[in-house]
Amino acid sequence: DATSGPISDADKEQIKPMVVQLACSPSLAPNVQAQISEALAIISKHDFPHRWSTLLPELVANLNKPTDATSAAVEADLLATTGVLSAANAIFKRYRGQVESAELNVELKTVLDTFAMPLLAKTKQLAAIRDQLSQPATAGGADSPAANALRQCLRCSRLVNRIFFSLHSTTLPEVFEDHLGDWMGEFQAQLAFENASLAQDGTDAAASAKFASSSPLLDVKASVCENLSNYILRFEEEFQPYLAPFSAQVWQLLMASQSASSAADPLSISAIGFLTSVAKSVHHKLFQDESALTNIVQHVVVPNVKLSEEEVELFDFNYTEYVRRDLEGSDNDTRRRSACELLQALCAKFPERVTALTTAYVG
Repeated sequence: DATSGPISDADKEQIKPMVVQLACSPSLAPNVQAQISEALAIISKHDFPHRWSTLLPELVANLNKPTDATSAAVEADLLATTGVLSAANAIFKRYRGQVESAELNVELKTVLDTFAMPLLAKTKQLAAIRDQLSQPATAGGADSPAANALRQCLRCSRLVNRIFFSLHSTTLPEVFEDHLGDWMGEFQAQLAFENASLAQDGTDAAASAKFASSSPLLDVKASVCENLSNYILRFEEEFQPYLAPFSAQVWQLLMASQSASSAADPLSISAIGFLTSVAKSVHHKLFQDESALTNIVQHVVVPNVKLSEEEVELFDFNYTEYVRRDLEGSDNDTRRRSACELLQALCAKFPERVTALTTAYVG
């Protein structure tokens, strides 16, 4: 019965486009936007795709709106794009960890046919905006309009990467495989991207308190590493041509980034996780060079295996809890645990050489 529930079907049909419109609004506060995106995800869980066929076309229509990096309204445009991508990310999260089935494949085909190419087009547009906002003519200080717009652009790119992750939950979609070079090229560009105006984000030296707790630049690189880990674990054959360049780029990134800030934890953990996946695979010979092993142990494992301030505080306050976490491995979201797993993987492949390298740091 259309009227038996708390909301009639007629009212639902009126509410749905309003929720989408609200989710894509650039004027929402981040916490409100997150709630609207979650509401959209909950509704879509029940009604999409069979009872909400207009959802993806509405999102795509908003996603396709152009953004001009030279416009004074560029940050507002990017905020609107953030809303669309946040909504899509919340909806597509449900595909993560799903077991492949005929029903799921049909639903994913509907999503990919509608959303994959617009997502790639937006990725390329965001890359162009990122590069434009980094030009000397438009760049400024850490709290300049250009820097703030650049942060918002990077937040958009991170959401794109999370959507990319969700849409690779079962098999490698053909539409992504056909454009794998475009995606991997952009991932390489994101890992290589640096900007002086954003360099202190996520640290105590940030230009203001609002930039001290997070770093969009580090977050987007962490999301790239998560996608790379997913590819080597699930789509190794297709990823093989890109494996060696990415392995070198990621360990060089870790060597160059020695920040102890908690804002850098996601990048360190995901990057080390990718290297661990490589070390456990048949491609571990990428690390067999003496200089490669030395650099990884010296500049990746050793700095990250040290106890963080939070871990020292936990040990001082509740040492039994610290020991329990350490024994059970429930501290898997820490740099130290990630570094230990990388070391174990390297030891399994190169026991004598890794033992000799690490012995020098024991004592």
